[in-house]
Amino acid sequence: MNEGTAPVYEKWPLSLYTVSGEKNDGSRKVSADGTAVSDAEKILRSAERTETDLDLTSLAGGEKTSVTVKLPSEDMPEEIWAGIEDPDTGKPAVPLDFDGSTASAGFCYRLK
Repeated sequence: MNEGTAPVYEKWPLSLYTVSGEKNDGSRKVSADGTAVSDAEKILRSAERTETDLDLTSLAGGEKTSVTVKLPSEDMPEEIWAGIEDPDTGKPAVPLDFDGSTASAGFCYRLK
């Protein structure tokens, strides 16, 4: 649900990121250059990305919508994350907080 008062003005894709158990060891806390790795970066490094066909520019404030997505693997992934991506960087760039929980990791939100 878009709880704002306006739609997203640009065509920024909503993507899902699936992480299977063997890829999600959670062990990497620093990158190769020694800088800290955010939770969102760890998710994106180990996830398979699936872009949805949801057009967020048509979702006005207070409206709900749904989308059906075929995930890339036949096996149910351990984790499923969602992110709205900046088309210039290809990375999630919109803070998501669907229910006020702690399921957010940077600009990604854990669905499962």
